Amino acid sequence: MSTRGRDPAMSDGELVELIANCDEWAGRPFTDATELAGHVDMTRQGVRHRLEQLVEDGKVKRHKPSRDVIYWAD
Repeated sequence: MSTRGRDPAMSDGELVELIANCDEWAGRPFTDATELAGHVDMTRQGVRHRLEQLVEDGKVKRHKPSRDVIYWAD
């Protein structure tokens, strides 16, 4: 069952690690909120909110090449 906002079972560090390793599960070095939501127990909106917080904290990078927003971790 999906939850809104922060998934208490997944720390910021675990979420950053999942993004950093998205090359393994997504086949490319970046992901988006919809794709990431398929790998965690959160809604797409909840994932997007967490991603934006991680961007503000400098833990994840963000780029909007079109209407979609992509995220990656260094």
